[in-house]
Amino acid sequence: MNLLETINDAFTLWLKSKEAKKLFFAMIAIQILTILIQLFVFGSFLGNDYFNSPYLPEDKVEDFLRANQQGFVTAIILLFPIDILVSLALVYIYILLVREAMKQQGYKLSRLTGMQVIYILMLTVSVMVTSIFSLVELKFSFIPVALVIIFALLWLPLGLPLGITNFLRYLLLIIFLAEVLLLIRNSVRLFPSFPVFFANSYDLKPNTLLKTLKENILDTWKLTEGNTKKIFGGLAGIFIVTFIANETLSIVGLEIGKVAGLYTGILAIAIFIPSLFSKIIITLYSVWTNYFSAIIFKKLE
Repeated sequence: MNLLETINDAFTLWLKSKEAKKLFFAMIAIQILTILIQLFVFGSFLGNDYFNSPYLPEDKVEDFLRANQQGFVTAIILLFPIDILVSLALVYIYILLVREAMKQQGYKLSRLTGMQVIYILMLTVSVMVTSIFSLVELKFSFIPVALVIIFALLWLPLGLPLGITNFLRYLLLIIFLAEVLLLIRNSVRLFPSFPVFFANSYDLKPNTLLKTLKENILDTWKLTEGNTKKIFGGLAGIFIVTFIANETLSIVGLEIGKVAGLYTGILAIAIFIPSLFSKIIITLYSVWTNYFSAIIFKKLE
């Protein structure tokens, strides 16, 4: 697998598909709507100053939030179900992106069904749990278990001597770092689980879903064996490009937002512009990574 060629395909292949570009703009539309809803909800609970103030300097942000703490918390609680719905909508679009990437590479896929969408949601959770607890390679499962035990020992009021407490804190840090590395490695190994599912005729009967999830995860694990470094390198490359683009556009967006806020006297506009720029980059990252998962599946199959 040529890593640079694979990364380049992830960046460019979607541009050759009308369907993928439609999905990209659909995600942008969802993100814009989400930002507008957030601005409205926060404005409703933070008062008129949120809409009728000019750009808020960085050194005043903390004072502003402290003065409006109750309204800020209330707004976050109200926005939580909206965030859940947006996340589900985006996952559905991710599914469509993976399928479109596979179709562009010659795969003939069956019609997407509601059961498949539900299964993908279950697969997402299963991959997360498997990655955290290393359920494929149980020899490493002691790491998250030890992390939980040591954290409990430090959290519970056991009256441990100071020396033992300090030792456990250092040990907790070491095990935590080990768990982070394990989580990254397992997540990379299971990264192309979506295309593995769509390329295989798994049984999706309700009474066999757990068995199917296990087969899907194990098949993905076998597929990526010996290619962890390349997949990680590809994801790291996409992340670096995204990070640089996001940092650059964040500076530009903040400056444009500052000027717009001062010109219009509306703080919400100053917030909306940099938020929009950031959402565009995040959306591009989602497109690139979903296409990358389908492309590496094709190359490793």
